[in-house]
Amino acid sequence: MKIKYLNSGLRPSLAQVLDRREEKQNIINELDRKYNDNASIFFTLNIPGPVKNNSKIEELFSYGKEKIIEEIKKLEINIIYKKEYSLITGPELYLSVFCDEKYLKSQMCQIEDSKLGRLFDIDVYKNGCFISRREIGVDERKCFLCNKKAKICARSRAHSIDKMLIYIEKIMDLYL
Repeated sequence: MKIKYLNSGLRPSLAQVLDRREEKQNIINELDRKYNDNASIFFTLNIPGPVKNNSKIEELFSYGKEKIIEEIKKLEINIIYKKEYSLITGPELYLSVFCDEKYLKSQMCQIEDSKLGRLFDIDVYKNGCFISRREIGVDERKCFLCNKKAKICARSRAHSIDKMLIYIEKIMDLYL
């Protein structure tokens, strides 16, 4: 198989990626200062490789954003703050909601654990602290390809970028 659409698009430099990580943390800290009784959601995509934004990535991001907002509305949670970015480093969504952070994380994990949701990274913060899956009794995320813990495969670079992108494109073709 050949990579169809995740090999072309915006390719940030390492410096841009690192700078954005710092900016993301600043945004999360600012949300915490401004809305300190609220939980914050930070949504991005799990797309390995150099391409971090293109029309197909934006389509996937929009789908994920809709799922998150649908779930929040279904739970009758008010969105206090919403900001979205489309950047060279990839699309991002920040939300601040008045809700118990562990309950919110459990609901977001259900989205992440769906087929297409495996491509989503939905982080929940409260008082500047990241709420982990472990804290709420949910298993760590699994690798796309071998079902081992994703962190282990990512750190060891167990699979080629091309294999992961081909798999991701198959999922996108099936569910988008």
